[in-house]
Amino acid sequence: MSGSKKTFSNSLVVFVFLTILVSAFFVYRHFTKKTFSAFDAVPNSSAFFMDFNSLRIISQELKTNKMWAEFKKIEAINTIEQSFDLFDTVAMNHAQAAHFIHEGNGIISVHQKEDKTPVLVILETGHQLVYSIVDNYFDAIYGNSFSRLQSNYEGEKIKKIIFNEADKSFSYALIGNLFVGSVSEDLLKECINHLQSGESISNNADFNSLNLSAGKNVDANIYVNHTEFADFFSKLTNDSYTSFTDNTAKHLSWTGLDLILKEDELLLNGYSKAADSSNHLLALYYKQLPQPNTVKGILPYNTSLMLHFGYENYQTYFEDYKNYLKGIDQYEAYRKKINNLNIGLKTNLEHLLVPQIGTEVALVSYATSPGEYKDRTYAVIKTKDLQESRRRWGQIHDRVSGSGLVKRYKGFEIFRINKNGILEILLG
Repeated sequence: MSGSKKTFSNSLVVFVFLTILVSAFFVYRHFTKKTFSAFDAVPNSSAFFMDFNSLRIISQELKTNKMWAEFKKIEAINTIEQSFDLFDTVAMNHAQAAHFIHEGNGIISVHQKEDKTPVLVILETGHQLVYSIVDNYFDAIYGNSFSRLQSNYEGEKIKKIIFNEADKSFSYALIGNLFVGSVSEDLLKECINHLQSGESISNNADFNSLNLSAGKNVDANIYVNHTEFADFFSKLTNDSYTSFTDNTAKHLSWTGLDLILKEDELLLNGYSKAADSSNHLLALYYKQLPQPNTVKGILPYNTSLMLHFGYENYQTYFEDYKNYLKGIDQYEAYRKKINNLNIGLKTNLEHLLVPQIGTEVALVSYATSPGEYKDRTYAVIKTKDLQESRRRWGQIHDRVSGSGLVKRYKGFEIFRINKNGILEILLG
């Protein structure tokens, strides 16, 4: 009898020990499961993404905005609306799902994949997610109208919903505290790869500086990744805009915009960031203090575009600009153009004209379509000394055939220099 008691006692100890061990294992897995921010899941291929505090609120605001109704006519933008619709349907028909969808931050990221523009939906929650619960949300709403496939990728489950009556599917994965989903399973895999790499845009200094300055009392924040945005934008527009977006990608790294929605207004306000590198033209302005814009006071009513540049010291900027050209292997071509002009004009344009450029330069256009910008754009230059600048420009037109005074108009004299390329050399 004593032997039986001893055996029972030993078995009980082993059982209790195993129970504690198993419990400890699950507790360990729970607390060691990594927690991510929604930013961590945004792949590097994102052209732009929208960061919001409530999917329900941003969805409702967009649906009642008249400008958004026009933007939706663009197929690439309409994919964002379709993503909102999917989750709105789930949230409206399932109370627990509504809490899950609206309880944390969210991101909708837009990507360009050949001729497709898939969207990645990222929802951040305050706890670890369980497949059985999320699966139940879709089961309760869509019933037998879809089938579900499951696959494994890099240690993570991917669930794919295939709707029976429509040629549509939606894939999703639960990674720690994140729900990530997309109509593109390849994009979902890219997201998983990105999370497992340990990379995050939050570690990007350019993005982070914009994120820290982002508005808080706004409907959403939009972040544009210029490395990828040029390809996305080229699919939406004609070839006339291609050079513009390509040049933008060369000079900017990220743009951060605050979005405020009203019934008939869509307001965007923000900043662009140039990498702190000689390979980015806008980085040259780090050494220049901002200047007041006085040029706007003389512009005509039909102005369609103005790009204003302020310089604390233009000569310093000009030297930095030449170093920038050297950094991108374009200085020799630039120097050849200067030399050709100097020989033809029998002067030194840098020494003659650059010292007279003051604190403001503006490029102004009255073009109404992309093809008109070349012929309907002019430069406005604030000079240090108007009379001295007039004398120096006069030296040039005196040496060029067909140049000089053209007409007098309302007390002003209009001169012509019959030589191309001068402004390109002076202003870049």
